[in-house]
Amino acid sequence: MRIFAFLVSLLFIHTAMSNDISLTVDQYDDLRQRAFINVLNTTQVPMGTKFRVHGKTGTCEIRVIERINNHLVGETTSCGGGILNPGMNLAYSEPNPWDKPTFEPAPYQTATNYDSPALMTEILNRTSVFVGHNFSRQMEGNVYSDGSVRDLRGGTALSLGVKGRVYDFNDRINLAVEVGYESPRTLDTETVNNNGVLVDQGTQGYSPRLSIWSLAAQGEARIMDGMNGFLGANLSFPSLRNGPFSIGSGIGFQGGANYQVWEAIAIEGLVKITNMNLRNDLGQDINVSLAGIEIRGRYTF
Repeated sequence: MRIFAFLVSLLFIHTAMSNDISLTVDQYDDLRQRAFINVLNTTQVPMGTKFRVHGKTGTCEIRVIERINNHLVGETTSCGGGILNPGMNLAYSEPNPWDKPTFEPAPYQTATNYDSPALMTEILNRTSVFVGHNFSRQMEGNVYSDGSVRDLRGGTALSLGVKGRVYDFNDRINLAVEVGYESPRTLDTETVNNNGVLVDQGTQGYSPRLSIWSLAAQGEARIMDGMNGFLGANLSFPSLRNGPFSIGSGIGFQGGANYQVWEAIAIEGLVKITNMNLRNDLGQDINVSLAGIEIRGRYTF
């Protein structure tokens, strides 16, 4: 009898040491192959943990790659065709420490470090690159304070850059930073104030070339599946050559939306206002801006 009671006690202790954890599929993004799983404490589920869901059309696999507040983000494989749906419960039991080997940690159970492939995957999943065209043609603002020359106008520019998602408030809203570059555009036309009449003419003896680096921070929100909107501020680092002017940084604004055309490719449109500080050959500091539409193609890793 004592032996039976002892065995029952051992069974009770073993069961208590293994905690069942409640997991619920909140959303499934078939386009990006991502599942968002609701859990009370995300630290209970190690990064890299794999779940398998069996359906009539096959077996779906989910591998945990991120933690966002009270959600786990899983990279999915073969989860289309209705196998994975919002509201579905997933089974997971926290490993019993008595069952863990002492000589070698279980796969994917170790803490993430800078040498971990899981960390590199997470960084790439948060990074995208773009190439596009900025259609802004006119640097607006009095080049001279008396208004004798108002604006400088020229060509458009190619744009390229990289964006990183740095913080997720939830599975719909995040904060991102972006580094961009606009190729040199030649400003070969100026607007002259001729006795109150504005006249466009070629620049007199100079053709300044403007190139721009910029750093932007923006909030992004998912409007619907496959479409995101964003709004933020940018800091310009312009360079102006071949002219009697120098130019400095300014804070501008940008906002727009992108649409996911394929799994990793999106088309993006935005209105971008780049503010700068122009110093003319008289030593006058003038605030100028370059505003217009930019169209981009974006690739997400």
